[in-house]
Amino acid sequence: MARHTGVLQACDDERLFNVKLWPRQRELLAAVERGPRTHVQMLGRRSGKSLMAALVALHSSLFRPDLDAMVRPGETRFAVVVATNLSQARLLIRMAQSVIENSPILAPMLASATEDELRFEPAPGVRTCVRAMPCSSRGIRGYPVSVAILDELSHFSSEGEVGNVSTAERVFTALAPAVAQFGEHGRLLLISTPYGNENLLAKMYYRAVTGELADTAAVRAPSWEMNPTLTKEVLAFEEARDPDDYRQAFGAEPLSPGDAYLNFDRIQIADRPPLPADALAGPIVAGIDPSFANDPFGVVIVGHDRERPDRLVVARAEAIGGRNREFEATMIEVIDLLKQYNVTSVVTDQYSSAAVQDRLARAGFFASVLTFTAQSKTAAYSEVRSRLYGDGQEIYGREPGGPELIAELRRLRTRFSVGSAAVYSPRVAGSHGDLASALAVVTFDQRHGPADSGWIQESYGHTMMAGMAKGAL
Repeated sequence: MARHTGVLQACDDERLFNVKLWPRQRELLAAVERGPRTHVQMLGRRSGKSLMAALVALHSSLFRPDLDAMVRPGETRFAVVVATNLSQARLLIRMAQSVIENSPILAPMLASATEDELRFEPAPGVRTCVRAMPCSSRGIRGYPVSVAILDELSHFSSEGEVGNVSTAERVFTALAPAVAQFGEHGRLLLISTPYGNENLLAKMYYRAVTGELADTAAVRAPSWEMNPTLTKEVLAFEEARDPDDYRQAFGAEPLSPGDAYLNFDRIQIADRPPLPADALAGPIVAGIDPSFANDPFGVVIVGHDRERPDRLVVARAEAIGGRNREFEATMIEVIDLLKQYNVTSVVTDQYSSAAVQDRLARAGFFASVLTFTAQSKTAAYSEVRSRLYGDGQEIYGREPGGPELIAELRRLRTRFSVGSAAVYSPRVAGSHGDLASALAVVTFDQRHGPADSGWIQESYGHTMMAGMAKGAL
């Protein structure tokens, strides 16, 4: 047996795992094997989550000689499974044991088996173990863990700890350093059906899809995508029984965090790259968020739908430059992009507005200024939200620029205070929402006319404050 066999090869080999996988299961298992280190999987019920977790643990234990070389001679290397309770984790151990016992090649490698663990000797001097652990941070520290699986993470309760959100966080915090010993070759698998939005799985899922977490992959898949054997009749019965539970348990719908400004379940994203200028109706206008120090210079170019002139279309989103970029070099690149799209006017925020306006004017572009106060910023983003929810604006999802703009929009948060609410964008990896800001100023400008800062504050700012006090946001 070649000990470097891949997980899918082992599943397909009748002498090894001999497991028939559904197409989406194959895709997710291949992704875990390929990397990155942490995988967050929000999956519907009956998706075969426990089977996939068992196969990940077995593959790490039996087919990874590179990981064996990363522990001391004679030391046991672990694949650890933590579930909602120890009984649940033991189910995964039994599932893994049934796979091994049906393999003529792997069964002799099983040195011992209990309800809590399977110990293997896959090669001379090599010891590995798949172990079920209690849902507690106590007692799981100090092990060399090449794979840590948190099964049904959204539903974690405690054994010996207070059962709340922090239980999952403490378990994760205890296991992560054990996996870190194996660097990029270790794996953390966080897998569950969703259950509300105030838990570790939901938080890590949203942080991963918005780019806030490095070295982390996140996927969400409803039951019918994972399990093709589920019939329409079964799904219809479950939906009729409890529609809300169906959306979460079978639809695996990620619930927006409580302070998220945009609910992406209500937004359609065009599956396309940027559009050329001739695909749009005029006028074509650019929103910019200038920066020449730490952040990129954000440029978003919008036009109008040829079939629906009242509908805005994002033709191009581009973050130009970055840390310590020279003013003139950045402006040349910005101006070239504006000329490429035959932009008729530009709207900008107040940062470096005089210098930026002057340089744009010398290139033949008129730039009006929207001064971003807390009120005008919230007003601008309210216009974006209203248009996106009502299909009055289209954003695109492909490179260049699409994924970056979408990630920034997902990161927008609402900050509540007494009698009001305001929008803010957290700083992530050298960006402070520059593309989202550029989209907001140009979208607001297209609704309300020239973005004169005095008009915004005097005529619209107070209206927004009154609206927010009544809970308009």
